[in-house]
Amino acid sequence: MMKNKLFNVAIFGVAMLAASVTNAQQLCYGATARDYVVGTKKGSSELVDLNRRDFTKAEGQPQNDNTENFVSLGYGGSIIIDFNGAVLDHAGNDITIIETSYASNDCNSDGIERANIEVSQDGINFFSVGQVCRNGSVDIADSGLAYVTSIKISNDDSSTTFDGYDVDGVIAIAGCAEVPTRLGCVGIDVFDYEQGTLANGGPITDPIRTDPNRALAVENNRSNGAANFFSLGKNGWIIIRMGGNIMTDGTSAPDLRVYETTWGNRPCSSYPEYAKVEVSADGLAPWYDLGVVCQGPDIRLDLDGAIPAGLPVSFVRISNDSTLGNTPDFFDVDGVEALWGCGTDDTPPTRGGCYATCVYQDHYVQGTKKNGQPISPLRIHPEKALGAPENNDTINFVTLGYGGSIELCFDGVVFNQEGDDLQIVETSFGSPACENYKEYADVSVSLDGLTWYPVGNAVCLDSAIDISNAPLALPWIRYVRITNNDLLSQTEDGYDVDGVVVLNGDCTPGIVRNNPSTEIVSSLQANANGVIAWPNPAKTDLNFSFNVVETGEATLELYNVNGQLVAKLFSGQASDSQDNTVKFDASQLSNGLYISRLTTQDGITTGKVMIAH
Repeated sequence: MMKNKLFNVAIFGVAMLAASVTNAQQLCYGATARDYVVGTKKGSSELVDLNRRDFTKAEGQPQNDNTENFVSLGYGGSIIIDFNGAVLDHAGNDITIIETSYASNDCNSDGIERANIEVSQDGINFFSVGQVCRNGSVDIADSGLAYVTSIKISNDDSSTTFDGYDVDGVIAIAGCAEVPTRLGCVGIDVFDYEQGTLANGGPITDPIRTDPNRALAVENNRSNGAANFFSLGKNGWIIIRMGGNIMTDGTSAPDLRVYETTWGNRPCSSYPEYAKVEVSADGLAPWYDLGVVCQGPDIRLDLDGAIPAGLPVSFVRISNDSTLGNTPDFFDVDGVEALWGCGTDDTPPTRGGCYATCVYQDHYVQGTKKNGQPISPLRIHPEKALGAPENNDTINFVTLGYGGSIELCFDGVVFNQEGDDLQIVETSFGSPACENYKEYADVSVSLDGLTWYPVGNAVCLDSAIDISNAPLALPWIRYVRITNNDLLSQTEDGYDVDGVVVLNGDCTPGIVRNNPSTEIVSSLQANANGVIAWPNPAKTDLNFSFNVVETGEATLELYNVNGQLVAKLFSGQASDSQDNTVKFDASQLSNGLYISRLTTQDGITTGKVMIAH
């Protein structure tokens, strides 16, 4: 039940009149008055005076002066006024009711004139939004409706004047919009269902109640004998596919309506039937909870606060909740409607490649050095963060700097699967440990490039990222944002992004060297005591090629990013006259970054390799 509101607006008339004139271009007024019920004078059977019964005086812009510019409702009286368009639910009050009282607009100074206010989308079914005394305003949100087209004003018997509430006009504060198309998008297919039992444990056998397709076409008929629904039964549920992706309005206003049939239109208080309502992108997990609702003639739910921004959802699951109510066959589904319609693009997302391939809308915020000086021009090319990471000690990266960030995109989506999904590859010459070279970044992901969800705060150097760390369940993402953590970073110019690697799915690595070639040989020759891993990233079979300056004892070891020894790859005599090659089975390693360490009598050389099964 809606909480009853009393709006007692004092000294309102002059200010409202000025606002009406000033904002005449923006405001929208009640256009057509109808269904005027003439009431009586206070304590009498005599109707209000004839000169106060012209209900057309409640139409158009209120005069808001002390003339007979109004219609008197009288006791027991009411009137309906239609707008020429939809009055949308905005933040705060949406409709102002102007009342004429000759002496004052102060509710208590010259007798009380109160009215009960109801609003409607279809001009037939009205819902309370509270009470006003003299001039007052109401909030459509109190009705649970996303928009209204009509208002009903009824004199309240607590009024004390001789002819009750006098209506001069009504004003849509934020104007009127085009009326949304009704029933433009409803359920078109039963994706899956399971009918439960009667309250006594027996099966539901009444043919009126067992056809799940009756939960598709909305009839909105709650009269006795209506055969327009599917009974869920105890522990029962149904998944309905909509005629497209459910459109939302980006506010807390309702986006989805569930139609339920209870014969005789009995209220929830006397006939409690409850259900949980959820939505999904593909009819599978994750499901996003919209809440538990009780049967009623107007069940409306908001999606914006429940689903990730930019996620298209087109499946609705309704599950009976027998813990809150217990009727013979429980919640009865008549249909589901997307109040703002459905989008036509229901193409499922497709997986992209293994690497970030673009700078989203050229978003690279170039920070500064820690001392406030500009970053070297060699380090401010954002395209160096794209494609397969070079993963070597060259300027193969873009430097974020202090106050800097970059937003990268993929040529498809990155699905959220079990375990880590992304690897942020950072370049710090010599592959130092984090505790010795503190470069930190914060990582966020997005579906639409507008709303961002944190998935990794204060990651240091190379880091694996699990999309499941987001505060909402994200089935996939398209964008990643990397921001230098100015508080924790301690190096001269902050975090350096070499690339972003996708760790899940059947990716084709961007650096594949299945046959050691001249490229590898020349690489090794360019670096004395060099080591290269290939393919990189690797799935299972991993090869290491290394050479040494002088023949002698050598060890080649593999460490994880925490500095723990994973495998000893080679220990023995290494010749300076040839490339030394080691094969390694990496199938048992977890996805992520690993460090190779070659130790010879001439020193230590390290390298990086990515495992992406």
